[in-house]
Amino acid sequence: MAAEQGDADAQVSLGQLYRGWLWGDYPGGLPKDYKEAEKWYRLAVDQGHPVAQAELGAMLVGSKDMRRNFPESLRLLRLASKQNFAPAQRSLGAMYMMGYGVDRDNVTAQMWFIIAASNTVSDDSATGSGSKQEAMSVFLAKSMSPEEISKGQAMATACVQSNYTDCGE
Repeated sequence: MAAEQGDADAQVSLGQLYRGWLWGDYPGGLPKDYKEAEKWYRLAVDQGHPVAQAELGAMLVGSKDMRRNFPESLRLLRLASKQNFAPAQRSLGAMYMMGYGVDRDNVTAQMWFIIAASNTVSDDSATGSGSKQEAMSVFLAKSMSPEEISKGQAMATACVQSNYTDCGE
């Protein structure tokens, strides 16, 4: 009922339920329905909710039941990233690292991994989210020159200092 009345947090929760994030097809739970998940996420996206932006952005990279839409995924992940939402920043780094919807760019990927690691709150240490960003950054750095690593670090600093308006994109 709260979701139908416009509560963005409730809309995100419904999106997650329909996506199967919380209980999947658990007896008594909601069956997976990606179209319904997308509907609820979009309502929360329209209100600027960073979790909805990141969740829908991730879905559009290529869930088995969703069409791929890299431009829309990038747009949504960038919106959430500008709100200091570390999971979206990590996803952006992965898209640059893999070349999904953008030219493959390890320096920009490294920048987003560094930013994500710096925006990971201490509560994430219990889930290991902070270590995920760090591990991805270290993994990527193994294939980069010292100059590229320094450039990624400088880009991360410039991006954050510019309030996410100068992020090399």
